[in-house]
Amino acid sequence: MANETVDATDRLVRNARNGRFDRTPSALTAGGAVVASVEVFFGLDKASFNNRWMWVPVVIGPTG
Repeated sequence: MANETVDATDRLVRNARNGRFDRTPSALTAGGAVVASVEVFFGLDKASFNNRWMWVPVVIGPTG
């Protein structure tokens, strides 16, 4: 049991040193931004994009 804990800790430290630890939250954030942008697009699509300012969240969302 203690050996498994040491192995898990070593793996976590190794992933943090290699940058894998940082890439995972970044990928999750990017995926969430895409989902939010699609939601905004379809929400504004119901309003037929009558106002030009309605495009701002659609354009800024993915670029942010």
